[in-house]
Amino acid sequence: MTSSIAQKYFNEAGKKILIVMDQGIGNMIMLTPALKTIKEQIPNCKITVLGKQPALQTILGWHVIEKAISAPDNDTYDICFLSIWSGDYEDHYLDKLKKQCKQIIKMSIGNLDVHETKHHLEIAAFLGCRHTDIKTYCSSIDVDIPLPRDKKIIGLSDTATPHKDWERKRWPYYKELANILIQKGYTVILLGGTEEAKRYNPGEWHPEVINCTGKYTIQETAGLIKKCHKFIGNDSGPAHMAAALGVDTYVIFGPTRISKNKPCGSNVTVISKYLPCSPCQNTSGGLLCNDWKCVNEITVNDVIDIVLEDVSGQDSCNYYHEDTLSKIESVI
Repeated sequence: MTSSIAQKYFNEAGKKILIVMDQGIGNMIMLTPALKTIKEQIPNCKITVLGKQPALQTILGWHVIEKAISAPDNDTYDICFLSIWSGDYEDHYLDKLKKQCKQIIKMSIGNLDVHETKHHLEIAAFLGCRHTDIKTYCSSIDVDIPLPRDKKIIGLSDTATPHKDWERKRWPYYKELANILIQKGYTVILLGGTEEAKRYNPGEWHPEVINCTGKYTIQETAGLIKKCHKFIGNDSGPAHMAAALGVDTYVIFGPTRISKNKPCGSNVTVISKYLPCSPCQNTSGGLLCNDWKCVNEITVNDVIDIVLEDVSGQDSCNYYHEDTLSKIESVI
């Protein structure tokens, strides 16, 4: 089936499309350009996303999708795409999906340096859609909290997936950074989930810091991020949320691949030492590393100089290459 015929077929018939994405917040947000492209160019199709919480909260209420589910339902689908991040659900639910779906297409990474949005856009391309932009989306709910009206707000987010391999993404100097920002007249709010709330010790932070960790849903956290003038965080989900919400976003990169993981948008600036050993993500060297100097050697002054000088970012579209994209395999 050619691209134009495929697009016409799915549009005229109002076909039901299931897309499986079983990883985190950032991964879900990097899927959104593909979802938007499909819906814009095949407006009569019905898209269901099968994913995990809390990542699904980033797309709740979005007109682009029909449903967001965390386990297979009893519906039937004309086609199912197993995204590049669908291994967990494939292991658990493939037999059920084979009964529900007329066709299953499995996507896999062909080049680790290709930006993740581009991998996901291969799903849209399979359906005959051509992308026109790579703007990401994040759902939000407004939160009414008392914040000073006469000060600019900077959000700090020391988040990482709670796993020993990802702890190395955490930059260790947020407390010192908060002190300097408050001294310079900014309001600082801390953003994160339950893991970050467990790590928070008020005695270690400036008394004027506003701790919002572990208190809000993902959509409410997005609402808080929208109140910020600037956002500073690790390579983790909240950085992708901030970028999608249009906030000036500064992302501290150490061991992970900038080319694949940088949040999308011209409002995004990467802070990195670009050491010869970086990135070590998905390499044997990364598993053996125990000094984490790629993040430890980024100083507070490095971050202050970049953030307060307002160095403009580069759109992450510039980082991926067109040569080797996703591998596509028909399952049934």
